[in-house]
Amino acid sequence: MSARRVSLIYHYSKHLLLTFVVLFFTACSFSSTQSAQTLPQWFLNTPQNSNTTLYGSGQATTLQEAKNRALNDLASRLSVQVNSKIEQSTYRYSNQDGASTYNNSTQQNIEVLVKNIEFQNPKVIQNAFIAQQFFVLVEVNREELYRQQHSAFLRLYKHIDTQYKKSQTQSKLEQIHLLQNLSDDIQKASAQAQLLNAINGTFDDNHYLNYFSSIKNQASTLKSSLKITVSDNLDEPYFNSKVIESLNHSSYKVVSKNEDVKIALNSSVNYSVAMGWQIAKVTTSLHVIAQGKVLSSHTIHSVGRSTSSQNNALISASREFAQKLQDRTIEAILLNQ
Repeated sequence: MSARRVSLIYHYSKHLLLTFVVLFFTACSFSSTQSAQTLPQWFLNTPQNSNTTLYGSGQATTLQEAKNRALNDLASRLSVQVNSKIEQSTYRYSNQDGASTYNNSTQQNIEVLVKNIEFQNPKVIQNAFIAQQFFVLVEVNREELYRQQHSAFLRLYKHIDTQYKKSQTQSKLEQIHLLQNLSDDIQKASAQAQLLNAINGTFDDNHYLNYFSSIKNQASTLKSSLKITVSDNLDEPYFNSKVIESLNHSSYKVVSKNEDVKIALNSSVNYSVAMGWQIAKVTTSLHVIAQGKVLSSHTIHSVGRSTSSQNNALISASREFAQKLQDRTIEAILLNQ
């Protein structure tokens, strides 16, 4: 075969291959463009929420799953709207860390709250079946959703308000305990209030947020003003000092008189000797007393050892007592948690 003929065959094959490649990519491009053009406009550009209606779109291999995804899309858009409002808000807290923590917790509550909304009477207003996929556009009536969420909010708000008013007749420590127990409910109610405002702009969420903030601030104020004394039946100060250290570490005010709360320690010590070791087994009861009433009682067992003396064994036991007190936390002791 001549060199010229080989060259012609080579160029012809190359041209044929190039033509095939061009046609292949042109066809793919055309197919892709055609698919994009056939997707519904209401899916590509989901309608903006209106004063009366919320919208969401979804795509899936089944109609029901497409509807579920459309409702998730609707919820996500609502969540973004609420979180955007939170980021622009300023809460009345004594320090920025507290405000930041409060905002983050509220945002998390909103995400959970919106995710768990059971939308009443959602309507599929558009649907299409393209390339083995269902495309759906749903709408939810704002007013119906508002009524549903408002009822749930009022129930929680009334519970918080009732408990708060009840706390005003109690001792400082009982107030702190009750108000701190309301913390999770307040976070949830704050999220609900802001969600309601996102659904219906006429809902005054700031009124409730300010009220909830005042409750949280009062709990902090009560804690900082609470005066505590610590008593012990032992002559040695080892266990008494561990409780005081724990209180100081948690920013409680320890005084010698005119207390709001008294922590009374009652320790029984059993000494023994084993294989040259001095052993002290201690059972310590901690009684939390306010206005002459025992609010809670707790018991901690500790053991100490020493090769030198009973006193050093008792010191060793007090260290174990301190560790167990730290594990249990002084807050749990005081607030009976």
